[in-house]
Amino acid sequence: MSNIEKKKDHYKLIKMLHSRNDNFDIAKPFQREIFLLETLVAKTSKIEGLEKIESQIQIGDKLTFLRNKDNENDRASIVVFTERNEKIGYVPKNDNIILSNLMDANKKIYGKVSDKEMRGVWLKIKMKIYLCD
Repeated sequence: MSNIEKKKDHYKLIKMLHSRNDNFDIAKPFQREIFLLETLVAKTSKIEGLEKIESQIQIGDKLTFLRNKDNENDRASIVVFTERNEKIGYVPKNDNIILSNLMDANKKIYGKVSDKEMRGVWLKIKMKIYLCD
């Protein structure tokens, strides 16, 4: 392989590592996990079929977030999903303003289940929220 071909491959790799494509999860050089806050997942009692999902949720599971700018009641709304892409609730309204601003600035925010407990029809899920920088 010539030096030119090696450089092209090198630049392709750098471009891939620094792309904004979140469809794959590759560790980037010097990437770190920054703890932001711990909170509860809100509105779990409003989620249909949560009883079935509950048994699959484990402490330490990663949670993904999706901005919901179309929510008229809360323009900073963030929906919470499991690793299996199951909706389990929302980031509480009193915690979502800064997080939504970070997400709108293309920062990667995610959560991890730190505790869970079924209380009647309410699934209490505590999560730690991180910034990947």
